[in-house]
Amino acid sequence: MKYSTIFVAIVLLLLTAPSLEAQVGQLEGTVKDAAGKPLEGVEVSIRSENTSRKYNLKTNKKGKYYHGAVSLQATYTVVARKPGYRTEYESGVRASFGVDDGGFDPRGGGKRGVVDFTLKEGKSGKLAFEMSKEERAQFMKQQTVVKEVRAAYNRGIMAFNLGQFEESVVAFRECVAKDPKRPAIWANLGNAYLKLNKHNDAIGAYDKAIELAPSNANFYQNLGNIYANMGNSAKAEEFFKKSAELNAAIDPAAAAINYYNMGVTFINKGQNREAAEALQNAVTSDPSHAEAHYQLGIVLLGMNKLDGAITHLAEYAKLNPNGENAPVARDLVKQLKGSQ
Repeated sequence: MKYSTIFVAIVLLLLTAPSLEAQVGQLEGTVKDAAGKPLEGVEVSIRSENTSRKYNLKTNKKGKYYHGAVSLQATYTVVARKPGYRTEYESGVRASFGVDDGGFDPRGGGKRGVVDFTLKEGKSGKLAFEMSKEERAQFMKQQTVVKEVRAAYNRGIMAFNLGQFEESVVAFRECVAKDPKRPAIWANLGNAYLKLNKHNDAIGAYDKAIELAPSNANFYQNLGNIYANMGNSAKAEEFFKKSAELNAAIDPAAAAINYYNMGVTFINKGQNREAAEALQNAVTSDPSHAEAHYQLGIVLLGMNKLDGAITHLAEYAKLNPNGENAPVARDLVKQLKGSQ
């Protein structure tokens, strides 16, 4: 009878004791961008580090997420992912009891059960622990290629800066052979070819850079310079104009350089009317572009537009009083005013 009483007591204890899985808590947090603005629609996954359980949530308009029924005994890895942002995660996370219990967070710094994230703009991809064996192998292979490309790129830049342009070409060609999708490498290859007077090769490299980054105004300007060096004024004008159009809204000073280059191209062709129009666009985009004022003044003088010539030559002398052409500009202004 004694033994059966003990047995019954044990059974009752087992029946009334709460299971580990029944002891639940909560995990919550807020996800913001680098400027501190809440991010809506962030995919938050809560992965148990003890079992195969996984919970998927999304943040609301205030950037908040919440799960109120996770095991208190388990530890979790919490992942925050949104297209256009770098994926972030926290591991070793423990749930809270659902009340302000002041529970100690072993990760340090915050309250237990609360995991906040700040997502920076970038590529959203799988984390290492989310990858299959094959995906990890491919990722490691890609990382090796990235290191090799970075090393070759640095060699190319160093060789270019030392004036070793043949070596620079070799290094940049190694880069594009391994990673042909980076426009900056193609542009640097074009610059190296240009230094060797290999204009057609330089054009080919810049064509590829523009294909990969069609909104990069600098690429069009540099390609225009290559054509100008070759004496192909029509093509130079085409690319200077495209660069100016791209820069006009976001970088007026850069647009002024494009228009100035167009103006010089027209001057070299003896097309004064077109040159005056381009140079006027240059000084409109950037009134502080001294050389554009000087060249515009000279062109207007040749077109017998004396008032305009005086205005722009005087402005050049004001902006660049110690410039190479300042004495000429001042003398011309004095003579023109005296002749009126």
